[in-house]
Amino acid sequence: MLVLTFVVTLTLGIEVGIISGMVLSLLVVIYRATRPHMAQLGRIPGTAIFRNVKRFKNLEEREDLLIVRIDGPIYFANVTYIHDTMESWLAAKGGKVKAVVLNMESVTSIDSTGAHELDEWIKTWRAAGMEVSMTAIKGPVRDVMNRWGLLETIGVNYIFLDNASAVDALITHNHADAENWKVYAMQTNDN
Repeated sequence: MLVLTFVVTLTLGIEVGIISGMVLSLLVVIYRATRPHMAQLGRIPGTAIFRNVKRFKNLEEREDLLIVRIDGPIYFANVTYIHDTMESWLAAKGGKVKAVVLNMESVTSIDSTGAHELDEWIKTWRAAGMEVSMTAIKGPVRDVMNRWGLLETIGVNYIFLDNASAVDALITHNHADAENWKVYAMQTNDN
């Protein structure tokens, strides 16, 4: 971006160079906003800590489980990218996935399009035989999810405080501890 702006400024003048730099910067911001960082997560052996499988070696991964962290808002401009990425990761696991965990700790907001799409994804994945859960949902995001009925769609027994709790419950199919963490995982300002 710097080199292109520099070359335009040298060849076409300072005004055109400044305008081209601004336009280029705006295009980069739009591009990044429509393609949030997403990470598949794996467990550090012997811990309850999960990290990006592309950045850390020797993480525990299960063929029947897909844990994904979305780093940014879920809204009209990026839902297609998020969905396509999720579907490609599910396909890469060869149809073996029995559960999807959406780590929402880095999701800062959801608009109506994002809420509608999340609802559709959950229903589609469940219809395909996959359990779907969410972890670490921020309060303002929970409030929006509650208004759009997403908390009902996902279900109280499928919202967890952290990845380890979700994975343990999905693997053992034991949601007995739900009463202990439900108050914290489900609390919204609307209640």
